[in-house]
Amino acid sequence: HQDGLPSRGALVPAWLTGLHDANALAHSLRGLHTNGYNLLGLDLKENQAHCWSNRHGHAQHLAPGVYGLSNAALDTPWPKLQRLKQQVHGHLHSPSTTPAGLVDQVLQALTDTEQAADEHLPQTGVALEWERWLSSVFIQTPDGRYGTRCSTVIVVEQTPSQALHLHALEQTWDAHGRPGSRVEHRLEIDR
Repeated sequence: HQDGLPSRGALVPAWLTGLHDANALAHSLRGLHTNGYNLLGLDLKENQAHCWSNRHGHAQHLAPGVYGLSNAALDTPWPKLQRLKQQVHGHLHSPSTTPAGLVDQVLQALTDTEQAADEHLPQTGVALEWERWLSSVFIQTPDGRYGTRCSTVIVVEQTPSQALHLHALEQTWDAHGRPGSRVEHRLEIDR
């Protein structure tokens, strides 16, 4: 983190206001000097997903599939990310999974506190104790000063009429890992 740089808070509105398409936003972001970020964007009208990062020097269109993003580059093979992607993939391909059920299953997967064995920990440059804490999907330090504070799940379902049903859930967590507020939205988008 470098003090004095512009807020990254303008990144999301730049995408959501529709002032830029994916390529124009990528070009605009290259000239923006901020602290590190990974940004995901969905263009539901065009049926596209995008990922931009100033840490890893990429702006890419994402083909359909299951991806994982943590505090590294897209799909960095950290144990927690691999485990989470496997769980999501399994839920997606279960014939009994409904969109609302998928939201709940993914939220449950995001609360996984299992830590990786020391021999599988990434070497990110922090102390071993921190590598252990950061190796779980749901992060919580014993003192509660650092950890997961929000989990967001977005599921987009295409209906037979080609409309899109968007299911979005945001769950907050307190410093002790207990659930806080939960906000859910369901939208229908005609294309």
